[in-house]
Amino acid sequence: MSLVALPSSQISVLQLPPRAAERCAEEIVMIHGLAANLGFWYAGAAQWFTHFGRVTLYDLPGHGRSELRPSGYSPRELAIDLGHLLDHLQLEQVHLVAHSFGGMVALCFALQQPERVKSIVLADVRIWPVEPASWKTVPPGWLRRMREAGLQLDDTGLDPSVQVLVELARLQLARPELAKAALTAITGGNAFFAGRRAARRWLDLIENTKAYAEMTSGDDFGVDDLPRIRQPILALFGGSSLLERSARALEQLCPNCRLEIIPRVGHFFPLTRPRIFAAIAIDFLARSASSTAGAGHPPERWALNRGRDGAGPYRGLPPPGDYSPGDYSPGDCDDELRSTGTAG
Repeated sequence: MSLVALPSSQISVLQLPPRAAERCAEEIVMIHGLAANLGFWYAGAAQWFTHFGRVTLYDLPGHGRSELRPSGYSPRELAIDLGHLLDHLQLEQVHLVAHSFGGMVALCFALQQPERVKSIVLADVRIWPVEPASWKTVPPGWLRRMREAGLQLDDTGLDPSVQVLVELARLQLARPELAKAALTAITGGNAFFAGRRAARRWLDLIENTKAYAEMTSGDDFGVDDLPRIRQPILALFGGSSLLERSARALEQLCPNCRLEIIPRVGHFFPLTRPRIFAAIAIDFLARSASSTAGAGHPPERWALNRGRDGAGPYRGLPPPGDYSPGDYSPGDCDDELRSTGTAG
């Protein structure tokens, strides 16, 4: 892991080499969501993506080990940062894989520098111009489950999804044993605030910078801009997600978008179901790469093994179609995760 000095601030970066040297031509950049860090990907899915190419992970400003700055947190500005980061790393073209708020950054970057984006994988991404900050549309059952998890939620002026993360951080500082139980109930594990430092940093970001207003303004691009994004897009949403309007907007407005719903998972499925997420995403990336690779890279070279014999270039990955409800045991589902579908 290293710190890269960009024009705006210092950014923490980690690169994972490809499993096979011949795949290094493909570059994947993974972007996390609010209150997370590059560990969101490193903990699971990123390792599988190294079967496809080199993986670049980085902490968004104010997250992880990246610099906390007074302002500059809008998706548009973060996309500019991403461009500077790619320049520094000498990455000309990349595949973008993004979760939640990271998807807004990916889409902004695709609008700013379309020639540098080969394809985009979006995991449960909230399109803020489509679903702006509001308490009016919060399902009562969602609020009830959050309160049952030990969080005190009221309309404080913050978006409900951000308020959940704020309350989790406060609980981590005041009652860490209760925070652990709440995190398990909400995310299926310690997806956020594993320590007091991370909790303090998130609160500092929200309370002492312009981050919240800039991140949630929804004015970085309009709904009318979505048809301009012509790169292949795979939009993956959990069957228990609360972001149906965002999912349908992507499907209907982005000309080369494929929407896929993964049954019985919620907002954090890239973390809780990394092999399933990676298998579906890599299959999509492989097909996108083969469609533009030319004669030197025949499609079969990139074809994801769909059999169960463990052979093929992506040995160990489950076939991308293997995510039917019958594949989950009753105690192994993301039943609680459905309550976090509006998270950033």
